[in-house]
Amino acid sequence: MTSRGTAAKQRQSAKVYAVVSGSFNRFLPQIQETIGELSKLGIKVLSPKVSKPVSQTGGFVMLEKDTGTPRAIETKHLQAIAKSDFLYVVNPGGYIGNSVALEIGYALSKGVPVYSSERPKDKVIGSFLVSGIPLSRLKNRMSRQKNKLGKILLKSSPTLVDLQEYVAKIVRARDFSEEGLTDVALLLVEEVGELAKAIRLRTGLKLTVESLEETKSLEAELADCLVYLLDLANLSNIDLERALRAKEALNDQRKWS
Repeated sequence: MTSRGTAAKQRQSAKVYAVVSGSFNRFLPQIQETIGELSKLGIKVLSPKVSKPVSQTGGFVMLEKDTGTPRAIETKHLQAIAKSDFLYVVNPGGYIGNSVALEIGYALSKGVPVYSSERPKDKVIGSFLVSGIPLSRLKNRMSRQKNKLGKILLKSSPTLVDLQEYVAKIVRARDFSEEGLTDVALLLVEEVGELAKAIRLRTGLKLTVESLEETKSLEAELADCLVYLLDLANLSNIDLERALRAKEALNDQRKWS
């Protein structure tokens, strides 16, 4: 299996990923036009997918390519934001609705920079965004920043939070932003299989010659599993340290034999 690190080295230039937000009720044509312009510039838009509106549910506009409940669709949009290089808000007249405000806050919490077509009317929200940059110049800016991400350093004594943040950065830097929750879960299962081979090798159990040649060290396989596990946590918006503490609090109340 080709590692993510090896795959990254094979690319000569890092691809830039974006998510576009805005009120579908008010600005859907402008949003779709912006997606088209970004695509022409070579920027991959992870969400939303361009398609026709088909219905509304409680004010939530459903597109032809949408599947699931409004909550599920919005969750996928938020997951895409976490894996993007930037969030671009289409807001003619400076309008920012509740859903877009949620998406802006989520992007900022994940360290994803936010840009908008116009300055928001809300001055507080506007203080967190950069507005009015032409898309072509924004693409050049993001490309330069992404090339710098290739020099991301992992702290010498990282906390679990540090590790999650590091993995979020390298996923963007190494062009794996299109991998969703299911993709990463399957990759983790595959790596667990590779880990089992490494354990068989370490303990002296029989392996075929082909498997022996493909098997990496136990240390390397554990590291791969950890990266995918952290990636899954990021995609699911789960703080692993908090989850571990909560689970251990439950375990302490159980009787073990």
